This record gives sequence, structure tokens and C-alpha cells, in this order.
Amino acid sequence: FVSASDNGKETSGVVNWTLKDVAAGTEGTVTLTVKVLEGALASENGPGKVVNDGTKASVKVGNDQEYNLDTVENPVPEKPVKKETAPFDGIGTLGAVKVGDEITYEISYKNYKNKAADIVIKDKLDANVEFVKASDGGAEAGGTVTWTLTNVAAGTEGKVTLTVKVLEGALLSSKGPGKVVNGGDTATVKVGNDNEYTLNEVVNPVPEKPSKRQISPYEGTGKLGEIKAGDEITYEITYVNYKMTATDIEISDTLDKNLEFVSASDGGKLVNGTVKWTIKAVPAAGTGSVTITLKVLPSALKENGGPGKVENGGPSSEVKVGNDNVYTLDLVENPVIESSKPDEPEPEVKPDDPEKPSKPKKHKKAVEEPEKPKDPKVTKTPDAKKTSVKTGDFAPIIPIMIVMMISFIGVIALIVVIRRRRR
Repeated sequence: FVSASDNGKETSGVVNWTLKDVAAGTEGTVTLTVKVLEGALASENGPGKVVNDGTKASVKVGNDQEYNLDTVENPVPEKPVKKETAPFDGIGTLGAVKVGDEITYEISYKNYKNKAADIVIKDKLDANVEFVKASDGGAEAGGTVTWTLTNVAAGTEGKVTLTVKVLEGALLSSKGPGKVVNGGDTATVKVGNDNEYTLNEVVNPVPEKPSKRQISPYEGTGKLGEIKAGDEITYEITYVNYKMTATDIEISDTLDKNLEFVSASDGGKLVNGTVKWTIKAVPAAGTGSVTITLKVLPSALKENGGPGKVENGGPSSEVKVGNDNVYTLDLVENPVIESSKPDEPEPEVKPDDPEKPSKPKKHKKAVEEPEKPKDPKVTKTPDAKKTSVKTGDFAPIIPIMIVMMISFIGVIALIVVIRRRRR
């Protein structure tokens, strides 16, 4: 019961009107409004219809016999349903999807009339999805996909499908809502000229992608700086529980064959070349990170037959929230270079080695030694014209030459004195 005109009152499922002193010959009407309940649906074990039974509705004038009224019956067909069929199956809030993922929806319909009728279905797309395709001639215009099914036979049931692609604008980091929504008031089914049915909503969170980055010896993702065999690298993996309830998060990271496991935070364990974490009961919207430290092996070097680099991440690293699809992580790459060898000592150079590096070749022979004088009393000076060296090359022998010249002068002076005395 919703309402009744003319002071009609509802008691125990019966509405009564008492119209006092109605003038002879007067005609009139009363109205009654009721609301159809879900229990009328066949899916709720109801009859699939509502009936206002004439045998239970009467009009009595004065003390005359009652008049029974006509029976009015309305079928209550099942409401058309919109649900997701891929990548998840159901209605309401489902699993998370990633940017670039395609979502397929299915909309059911039924011609509940007793004769053929046209059925029109409309579905306005979320602003952060892109139309991909629609079955049964569905066409997109202005962000709304419309199907017009003509002359559908009485009692006929069917379905149409719609596929959309998730856009980057859905991400919170792109100032989006962090989800994509389809259905609700923006999706309708109309049978003939009857009122439209609005469809149920389907919601998919679009969380930020978990990230993997190197934090030591460099910081970032992608191609980073050079490292050497024996160096240790530390990576960090982030996660977020985007669900509305606490859930477990599983992380796995398969190691490059040229890296050796050193340690992992938060109980991470190495199993057959893969480090695995299980973070239990992460609260709704909870965030966190784990770290892993690895050692570079000599086998990474090209000279040892390796690729000359080590990689971590990409398809071999995954984060899974609850039972949702896995996220693959960023790839981090470091070139591996050979360690520099210590400098070798320079080879000893023999005096007659023409390639002596410490002096230019022209310094090999600085001056010719002076000839010894035949006369023991006289020292003959060297012939300056025979030298072929620069002036600066005589610096070490100038003192010697001065001494020799003084001695020579002294000897001449002595000879002169002796000859004079003999005279």
C-alpha cells in the first residue's frame, strides 16, 4: 500500500472507503496506489505477476448487495540483468583491471508481452573506457551504445554483449576515480512502449600498478648504471590492497641466472630460483613494500660467456592481490663490466736500450768524453765542435770543465816560471 484517495484506509491488507451521504445520481471514483514488491518475481518463488482480484474487491451502495469488480493482472517479469563476463564473472564490485585490459559485459532482455514488440537497449559508457565492439548490431554514438531489436516474438529471451577497453584516465595518478563503472541509471532496457528498466552496476577497481625499482647501488627502473661481478644489488617491490576487505597478497620474483640470492625482507624465501612472499591479511587500502638483495656472479661477464648484463623484473616478477589477476612488474637492467686490473710495473730499461722511455732518444749520448792528453802535465780540452747536444745538456759537466781549465792554466804558469829560473 502506498496511498488512497478520499480517506481510504488500509487495515490488514484491505483498503476501505466509506463515502457518506452521496447524493442521488452522483457518480465518482476513488484511487488506490500500490508498489510491486520483489516477492512477485518468479526468481523469488513468486507468481511472476500481481493480481487485483475482482472477487476480493467490491462496492456496496446502501444496504444493497455488493458488486464484485473486474480483475486486473500485471505480469512482473524478471528485471533485465547486466553482468560482466570477462575478465571476471558477476555483478557489483568485481576484481581489479589494468589499463589496456578489455572488459566484456552481457545484458539480458525478455519480451514479456503477449505479442511481438521492439526492444531498445541503451548503455552509456564510463568516461574512462573506450568502445571496442558490440554484438547484434549495437552501435556507439556520443559515448552511448544502442541496440534496437525489432519485432521480438512474445516470450522471447536473449542477450547482447559489449566490450570496452580501460583507459589510463581511470587511474588516480591520472586524476581519475581509480575505477570503471558500467550500468545503473545510464543503462536501460525498454520493451515496446513500457517504462524503461534500469540495469545493475558493475564496478572494477583500476589500481595503480605495483612497482619494482632498484634502490642500491643505483635508484630507479629501466636501464641503470654499470656494476661489477661481486657487487650486491637491492630491489624494492611495492604493493597495495585495492579491495574493500582485508586480503592476502602474494609476490614472486624469479632471479636472473647470473644473480645469487643474498637476503629478502618480510619473510621472503628462495625456492628453485624464485623468491616468494605471502603478506597475510593486508587491510583494505593497505600499502607496503618488500626488498630483495642479490649478488652479481662472474658468469654475467661477456668474457665468461654471459650477456654482459643482469636483469630483474618484467614477466618474471608478479604481484597478486587475493584471487585477482597478477600484475607483472617493471624491468630493471644493469650492464656488468670487467673489474679493472692493477697497473703492471714498467719493464727495466737497459742502458743500451734505444726505447728507453724515461728520456728522449737524443739524450742517449750527451757528450763525448775528452781525450786524455799524451803529456801527463797537460790536459787537452775537448773539441766543442764535436758535440751535438743542446746547451742545457752541459749543466752537469760545467763545474768539471771549469776545474780542468783552472788546472790547465796553472800548469802553463808553472812551466813558464821554471823556464825563467833556468835562464
